[in-house]
Amino acid sequence: MSISKDPRFRAWSLVVDVYALLMPKFTASFDELGISMSHFDVLVNLLIYKEMRMSQLAERCVISFSRVSRVVDELEPRGLIERKPDPEDGRVVLVAITPAGAKHIRAANRQHAKDIVDHFGVHLTDEQAVELIDALEAVMAGHGRLPSPTEPMFED
Repeated sequence: MSISKDPRFRAWSLVVDVYALLMPKFTASFDELGISMSHFDVLVNLLIYKEMRMSQLAERCVISFSRVSRVVDELEPRGLIERKPDPEDGRVVLVAITPAGAKHIRAANRQHAKDIVDHFGVHLTDEQAVELIDALEAVMAGHGRLPSPTEPMFED
């Protein structure tokens, strides 16, 4: 079977197409909230995992390591994150979300969740969403990585 007829290639192509279609809508919404997609990415990961080494944070984000470093430099003076020494290894710096950062990202995430429902979820039945979850979790598992939990994003 040629790659163009392989349904897995078509599935990947659609993931990319949907991402390209929806990201401008999400970005516009974040702009209204005074936050960039890169800021959101870093803050959400810190909200979920509380504190991380910079390298761990970069592995979880969809932006490059150098961009993560710049975002941390941008968010720290705003009081949304802080750097602190790793108690297990004083040579390592941890990045942690502050209470102000958690409050800021939860507000942004409520709007983002609404946007996801309005622009993505409304087009799927519950059954389709579950099938998509199963398929994407299989890809994550195939690469030895667990999906990020979503519960901490909405807890106050």
